[in-house]
Amino acid sequence: MGASTQYGANYAAAASPLSEDYLQPSQRGGKVRAQIDVATLTANSDIGSLIYIGKLRKGDIPIRTTIKGTNVSNAVTGTIGWAGDTDALGTFTTLATNVAQVLSPTVYNTPLTEDKDIYITTAGANAEADDVIVTTIEFTRE
Repeated sequence: MGASTQYGANYAAAASPLSEDYLQPSQRGGKVRAQIDVATLTANSDIGSLIYIGKLRKGDIPIRTTIKGTNVSNAVTGTIGWAGDTDALGTFTTLATNVAQVLSPTVYNTPLTEDKDIYITTAGANAEADDVIVTTIEFTRE
């Protein structure tokens, strides 16, 4: 097998001089915003618990989410999203590793049509009181 040249899905639109081919504002640049939250759990939380970590507004376009557990002793896993789409911002593996995980939204470059309360849904293991979960939600606006 030899070397080849490959192009990403948006390369042609980014390289085109025609306005009708331009990328959407969220794809070609603009202001990236971030919401950072540090959730220190006040009680033990069973699998399926919700931990609210932010709010996105109508017109916001999620880019990525970072999650990291600090001193989490159990293999807590889960999803980040909102009512009706609990994994919209991604699925994470165990927080017990204390390593930051970067998650991608399940639908790219799609503006929200309404305000969304963002939360973690725990899975895998119960979370304990005093577990600390740090999240950063990066987004842009339409």
